[in-house]
Amino acid sequence: MQSVGVAWNRAQALCRKWWGSDDEVLAFGTDVAGRAEAGDPVAVMLAVAHLENDLAALAAPDIRAALADVADRFGAGRPGHPRVREAHHLFGAVFFQVGDEERARRHLRLAGRTSPHPLAWGYRPAHEKRFTKALRALR
Repeated sequence: MQSVGVAWNRAQALCRKWWGSDDEVLAFGTDVAGRAEAGDPVAVMLAVAHLENDLAALAAPDIRAALADVADRFGAGRPGHPRVREAHHLFGAVFFQVGDEERARRHLRLAGRTSPHPLAWGYRPAHEKRFTKALRALR
């Protein structure tokens, strides 16, 4: 099992905005998520990689399917890792942005009523308002 914190730092370093490229962070997110066991929040690195890239690409059917597969496998595990809520926030944000309300609702419910995660919601202006809007829309 890879540490979520280590994977997160690596994903950030691979982003185009720092030292890498879109292709590098996507390859990393795909690899890490593909090896993650059920319930391991490191699976969210695929969502992180896509959030770091063009958000419009999230609408592509193959990307949505890959995210759904990873998120479903993650959700099939037993909760208990301290970063599970954070992963649910990230998956919830991604699925809300692509219009998959069922998955967004499930992940945000499992994230609990916590503050919006800045990475999950901060890619667009007014992330706290966007988070509140998502919760209202998904009731």
